[in-house]
Amino acid sequence: MLLVTGGAGFIGSNVVADLNEAGHTDVVVNDMLGSDGKWRNLGKRQLADLIPPSDLSDWLKGRKLDAVIHLGAISSTTATDVTRPPPQLTGTAMRALSMTPRSRH
Repeated sequence: MLLVTGGAGFIGSNVVADLNEAGHTDVVVNDMLGSDGKWRNLGKRQLADLIPPSDLSDWLKGRKLDAVIHLGAISSTTATDVTRPPPQLTGTAMRALSMTPRSRH
């Protein structure tokens, strides 16, 4: 089973299309479809499942994946000041940002 985060976006849906063309029908997309029409990007695709980001942790429990293609992102933020990050940048992203200054030395 292949998991594509951000699989309903422009790039992600094209990756899903390529995976389908290569014979993969065991593709799971993790994305927020919302009301902006991103669902149209997946209209002709063969998916094993479509998981909203809020359900991903529970969905992953006990599952074995062959690969994760991580394309998910919050593209609506324009924040550039890492000393006052937007609320979207929490958890892993903030830990990665906090390590950045140390990794330069």
